[in-house]
Amino acid sequence: MDQTTLSILDYYTLLHYLSENCGLEYSKQKALNLVPANCSSEVEYQLHLTGEWIKINEKYDFSFSGICNFQEIYQKAIKQGQGFSLDDIYKIGQMIQQSDQIIDCSKNWEKQYPLSADIINQMPNLKLIEKKIFNVIDENRQIKDQATPHLKKIRRQIAHHRQYLLKHAQNLTEKYNQFIQEDFTTQRNNRFVIAVKTENQNKIKGIVHDVSETGATVFMEPLELLSDNNTMQKLIKDEQWEINKIVTELTTMIQQHSPDLENIFENLIHLDIIRAKAKLSKQIQGELPSPGPLDLHQARHPLLLLMKGFENTVPLDIKFPPGNQGILISGPNAGGKTIALKTVGLLILAAYSGIHIPIGLSSTLPYDFTVICEGGDQQSIELDVSTFTGRVKRWNKILKSASTGCLVLIDEIGSATDPDKGSALAAALIDKLIEQGALLIATTNNIKLKKEIESAEKAINASMDMDQNLFQPTFHLTMGLPGSSYTFEIAEKFGMDKSIINRARSRISQDDQSYEHLVDQTKLTLGHLQQQQQKLEEQLQQQQNINEEYQQKLSRLNQQQTEFEQSIKIQKKEILTQARKEVEKIIKEIRESQAHPDIIKKAKKILHPPPPPKSAKHSSKTFSPGDQVWVINLNTSGKVLQKKEFQYQVQAGPIKILCPPENLTPHSPNSPQSKTKGIIFTQPREITSTLDLRGKDSATAAEQLIKFLDDAQLAQYPMVTIIHGIGTGVLKQTVTEFLKYRNYRFSTADPSQGGAGATLVFLD
Repeated sequence: MDQTTLSILDYYTLLHYLSENCGLEYSKQKALNLVPANCSSEVEYQLHLTGEWIKINEKYDFSFSGICNFQEIYQKAIKQGQGFSLDDIYKIGQMIQQSDQIIDCSKNWEKQYPLSADIINQMPNLKLIEKKIFNVIDENRQIKDQATPHLKKIRRQIAHHRQYLLKHAQNLTEKYNQFIQEDFTTQRNNRFVIAVKTENQNKIKGIVHDVSETGATVFMEPLELLSDNNTMQKLIKDEQWEINKIVTELTTMIQQHSPDLENIFENLIHLDIIRAKAKLSKQIQGELPSPGPLDLHQARHPLLLLMKGFENTVPLDIKFPPGNQGILISGPNAGGKTIALKTVGLLILAAYSGIHIPIGLSSTLPYDFTVICEGGDQQSIELDVSTFTGRVKRWNKILKSASTGCLVLIDEIGSATDPDKGSALAAALIDKLIEQGALLIATTNNIKLKKEIESAEKAINASMDMDQNLFQPTFHLTMGLPGSSYTFEIAEKFGMDKSIINRARSRISQDDQSYEHLVDQTKLTLGHLQQQQQKLEEQLQQQQNINEEYQQKLSRLNQQQTEFEQSIKIQKKEILTQARKEVEKIIKEIRESQAHPDIIKKAKKILHPPPPPKSAKHSSKTFSPGDQVWVINLNTSGKVLQKKEFQYQVQAGPIKILCPPENLTPHSPNSPQSKTKGIIFTQPREITSTLDLRGKDSATAAEQLIKFLDDAQLAQYPMVTIIHGIGTGVLKQTVTEFLKYRNYRFSTADPSQGGAGATLVFLD
């Protein structure tokens, strides 16, 4: 893309917003120089990379601010020979620390963020260098005491000797009290001194290091402090020598790893700009455009969106109809023609720069377009170029490069010259660009050019609409119809004398007036049809909403029914389990008591409870939490816990069940049936010693097997036969697993008793 196109389409303004989202100063500068990709594979890569970072930004809070410009620091320190300062080394440590954090977070990104992981995997891990730097330099950019054992020792000696010197100096202050100016000690040139009155300086042997501004005081180092001060200076020099040694070692280490550090810096800059693209994409509510022909729905100009907000930016729908290569947009002044043109161009440039764009989800655009734009005033007094001359020069450049795969955007084509000749030249230019295979979107208000396009084979008119009642632009684009400039109507709205406007109207040819009138009437008719279509679509949507609501209610009812049936199955299973336990307990008591009459009587009372009281239908009766009820189908009492839609949750013994109201009746705890165990058994019947399960499913077979074994034990059979057949072996497996679980003794039947198709169970 040439710079003129980028400038006309306000691409550099968009880069300014991108730059503001960068964390590093160097990234900001680099973002301002970003250029759109020029091949489809690179466009696709950049867009998907931004898509990954939109998700990464939602999950991680990487901050790229505060990272040093390594290239600048290295250039100054090594190539210019100035060396690294402690501040420089500390900043390099911070840069490594930032890269390490990103590397640590990206360890499992290969599947979810593969493109980003690929970039980060190229960054070297320099944790050892980071550790070395931060072990030596503190957050105040000073060498730590424990940087080396020798430095630690020297600083201890300095601290100890300073205390000694201070005490010695204070003693001297007391000794020379009659000669001093003030009773305190201070330092000059890292040497302890005392403040002596100028007139008394000859009365103390020592060296004058400084004089006060007034000249009334001299700062003297008494000879008694000379040796101790020299010792301190020696220690300070030793300290500085050790510090220089440490800095030299760190500098050598940085030099040895400078290629790796350069790699880290470049990749951090790269990631910072990608992160900025993701943030800008979110700010403009961008979507990933799918590759395909130019077909934009609900497209918004990104700069207008940033300035006015999403809801206050009118969306644009535009595409090239089949067989067409040119679109000529006309319409009222300040009606959005140029904005529509720039919206298309800037959205393509943004997408080619890896920025997701504010479009509808069904939008597509080619990933391999070359965009060329011409528009605006090309006049230059300095170059002695008129507006029209400048435009012709630009058109010549466009004609040289325009071909298949090019999108040419021309604002106000045919203007800046004689209208008749300008329209003829514009029509010829459009024909030539289409002949060369380019796509063209142009704007105009030249009525003759609009008429020319009406009969063109591969170009079509389009118009920016105007509210004809308010005479305000709607910024809506209508394909297939030219637009009116509404010159006289707008002039009248803004107060121009009506007599002047009427004179102007009389100068318009009858043919042009008829054409404008026909266009206006056609657009009115189209507007009415669009309103009717919108009403029909709204009615259809309402019907669809009703259907969806009905389907949701039906689905909920089906789900409730399924849940109720599952609840009943669970309740039955729990009741059967409890029943088996009661039966086993009774059998055990009978055996242990050797059929004592009282035990048998008790067992009969439990096994044959009195029938439930007859009651009328209570489907309309309501119950409250805590009410005592009788569960009719289970022949047991319970307590209401809560109401769930059309059913009640009841606590019946150890289990909770859902019951419809017609299955419940009020119940008193003192009624006869409340004294039973609440377990239902059938009346005595003839019990055989053989159970045939063939043809049953596993669940049914298990239920019948439990009941059969319980009855057989009551009948005191020593052995029973279970016929399950051979078949697929599922029934036999069900029987075997149950018998093992209940610790029954069993074996495969003899051939005469059914062989592998039957199992003998021993109950003694």
